[in-house]
Amino acid sequence: LLIRTDVYMLGPMLGVEAVGQISVASTFTEYLWYVPSILGSVLFAAVASDRSPETIRKLCRAVRTTVLLVGGAVVVLGLVGHRIVLAMYGPAYAQAAVLVLLLLPGMFAIALHLVLDSYFAGKGFPPISYFSVAGAVALKVAANLVLVPRAGLPGAALATNIAYIALLASKVVAFSKETGVSPRQVLLPTLADVAHSVRDGADWIR
Repeated sequence: LLIRTDVYMLGPMLGVEAVGQISVASTFTEYLWYVPSILGSVLFAAVASDRSPETIRKLCRAVRTTVLLVGGAVVVLGLVGHRIVLAMYGPAYAQAAVLVLLLLPGMFAIALHLVLDSYFAGKGFPPISYFSVAGAVALKVAANLVLVPRAGLPGAALATNIAYIALLASKVVAFSKETGVSPRQVLLPTLADVAHSVRDGADWIR
């Protein structure tokens, strides 16, 4: 429901063509989630069986590594994503190409959320799991109602970013309170993380 709120709302507000543009842009940027969603599934099993400090440490390192990897992909898409969309869908989707750029911050936030949320999923979906998503849906609906009449599809992209970033922020705060790990330790990559990622990448290539 959170992901498809735009589709449900923009049809009556802006018409079918607008739905097509935002759907193409959303589907394209959701590729950023694929690896984090797989990683989140693996971490879910780890957290469900063991919530020791070592597991928490590994989960935080996974989030920071996701910042590095998905952040790099976001930079690349920011530079050439609009050209890829135009090449794939043609000039009729020029607006979708712009929306891809506008949606990147929110999609980046959701990619991180998918990894961090494995902690709460592994705990059996405590109340924060439901309240945070419900709050994000309500925030996205309200932001759409305010921004779309004023800014059109770019307003819808901004509403998506606001909701997704707020969802990530709520999980970071809740995770920090439960584990005692600071938001900086959760989100900010270190030189050791960079070295570890390079080493893993080299091993994968070999």
